Amino acid sequence: MRGTRMAVGLAVAVVGAGCLNTTGPGSNERTSAAVSGQVTRADGVTGVGGSAVTIQLLTAPAGGTQRFLVQGNVLADDNGRFLILFLLREPIGNAEANIAVTPAPGTGLLPRDTNAIAVKILPGEIPAESTHVQIPLQAR
Repeated sequence: MRGTRMAVGLAVAVVGAGCLNTTGPGSNERTSAAVSGQVTRADGVTGVGGSAVTIQLLTAPAGGTQRFLVQGNVLADDNGRFLILFLLREPIGNAEANIAVTPAPGTGLLPRDTNAIAVKILPGEIPAESTHVQIPLQAR
């Protein structure tokens, strides 16, 4: 008798940023950051599949300014889950993410922007942790 396998999908985007900063790690050293999450209805439980998720990664504020690093886009899976991995050449430290979510047509939900989410830039191409966000969308 054969076992049954259940496939669990997760929308993933890998975004690479070229040589954005010459004061960061050595030219061959990579850093990375990851943002994962779920887009839900207002109840915080029901996932909203097919939502377009755009994440802009910026440096942490310093002296009242921030620098844009990279942007990633992905469609959430059927349960509203997503993951975006940013490959960088930036110093290890703190960053911020601005997230824009546009629900799939026909869901009857409003888009939502969420700003200044704390994200860590970590050594290597596979971050040891990710920033996880839950983004509830309100009905129109």
